[in-house]
Amino acid sequence: MSNLYNFENCFLRKKVVNPSVVVLYTHINWLPKASLLELTNDFTKHEKDKLYLFKDQLLRYEYAYSHYLLRKTLIQHCGISHENLYFYFSDEEKPKSNKVKFNLSHSHGYIALIFSKDVEVGIDVQQHQQLDIKDLQAITDSLFSRQEIQRLQTVLYEKG
Repeated sequence: MSNLYNFENCFLRKKVVNPSVVVLYTHINWLPKASLLELTNDFTKHEKDKLYLFKDQLLRYEYAYSHYLLRKTLIQHCGISHENLYFYFSDEEKPKSNKVKFNLSHSHGYIALIFSKDVEVGIDVQQHQQLDIKDLQAITDSLFSRQEIQRLQTVLYEKG
């Protein structure tokens, strides 16, 4: 399994944002195939329970691979031993570590990880999609206050 995680073969792309922040990203199709058993061998009970909440096999595989890469990355790049890497979960069900600040996102096969020993970090992967007016209206109605909606309508009206 150790050959799955290999920067030299370019399975992962790396970008150093500044000396204390590193971003890694990949796509599930760029990675070697692995079984769920291989990927989840070191998962916590919480991670395994969450894994099987995914009904879709591809989403389950994406979740497993992203969390596998998270562990390997933190061990390799942050100098944390496997024995000293401990995960816990926030009230929002987000994984946290006792040794490093990180954030993980995965969507439609893409996996992104950002980490730092010094600063809080966040990352989000989303698939770009064209929205029609009904989609935009639903988003607006669910997220904006009435005052914000009125202001938006005024601005759109003024622009013609």
